[in-house]
Amino acid sequence: MIDIPKMGFGKRGNGMPGYDFHPLIQKARLLVFDCDGVLFDSSQSNIAFFNHCLELGGYGPLNHGMAEKAVYMSVGQLLEELFNDARDRERLYTISQSVRFEEFFDSMRPLFDFESVLPILGSRYRLAVASNRSASLGLLFEHFALERYFSFRVSALDAPPKPDPEMLLRCCAHFGVSPSETVYLGDSAADSLAAAGAGTGFIGIGGRVSGPAVGSPADLLVRSG
Repeated sequence: MIDIPKMGFGKRGNGMPGYDFHPLIQKARLLVFDCDGVLFDSSQSNIAFFNHCLELGGYGPLNHGMAEKAVYMSVGQLLEELFNDARDRERLYTISQSVRFEEFFDSMRPLFDFESVLPILGSRYRLAVASNRSASLGLLFEHFALERYFSFRVSALDAPPKPDPEMLLRCCAHFGVSPSETVYLGDSAADSLAAAGAGTGFIGIGGRVSGPAVGSPADLLVRSG
């Protein structure tokens, strides 16, 4: 298990002494998180998973450009990029669904201390996850006990993958919260486009997307005074 330093918060009502919520989320009621690149550094596990599927199908590994896309694309989206022939896409998709993604979980790294941050955010906001993962999102929730923090999740099994806005609209509908009171935390252009299409706010994570941004979800808790 990876050791992530604790943030050392004390207790105070809905928040913590000396800390407040970031101005970018002050007016929100619902925070929706992407998974890969926001909650976890999963680049190595995603690339290893796709390369394993390609090897089983008799193909070589992803090149550098496609490996970068493997971090945020759904299986279907990546196969669309890799193969022109629908029969090849269907065969590789079938292979991908037979591979146990949990075998690659050990190379996933949480990007911040969940226990020090998410309960505090959850004391004020509804929290959800919208990810282009498919079946692996449910397995990930079980493996890392994410249901402790997030009461709703949407994957590419439930709605069209981002940049389609449907995932975010489903989150809003589930909680009965308007898009204008919702903020999506993502790290890719597809995430930003999904938020724009849904009419939600958007915060880029990690500085890879233009617009309002923070380095980490942990930065949504800011020192007061």
